[in-house]
Amino acid sequence: MKPSSFKFALSLINSRFGDGYASAYFENDELKEGFHLLSSDSAVLIYSPVELHPKFYAHSKNALVLNVAAVQKNLQNTGKASALLNGFHEQFSGHCDILIPLWYYEGSTNLQHWIQKKEGRLLASFNEYWKKESIEMAYVCLHCGAPPCLCRMDLYLLPRK
Repeated sequence: MKPSSFKFALSLINSRFGDGYASAYFENDELKEGFHLLSSDSAVLIYSPVELHPKFYAHSKNALVLNVAAVQKNLQNTGKASALLNGFHEQFSGHCDILIPLWYYEGSTNLQHWIQKKEGRLLASFNEYWKKESIEMAYVCLHCGAPPCLCRMDLYLLPRK
């Protein structure tokens, strides 16, 4: 991956989720261990493999977490993010389940429409999910402003094909 792709991803993620949010995935302009980046000229995805404990989730042992999906604001609703997401889904959905934690605040739509098209389902919702992390990492939520972030996280599942 070219350094320019990392810089683009850092900038885009911080602009779409809040100043400093990308620090959860990047250190010294490089991806932290365990994270993977897919990008186009206008969108980025960050994902990571996880091993699931059968006590909590018996359907599959392995999954991918789609940690971040971001598209340039002026290119929302143009299909740019969907094209990257569809490629990601095609590449991995035959091999493992995909978990998608979505940032939710009143009025947000995020990826819900795309998830419905892929027959995803809501597993759980967590109020004030990023509160502690936003304080510890000092990122400024675009919806809440300065820490703490009081937004909800909805966890969706796209089952293996």
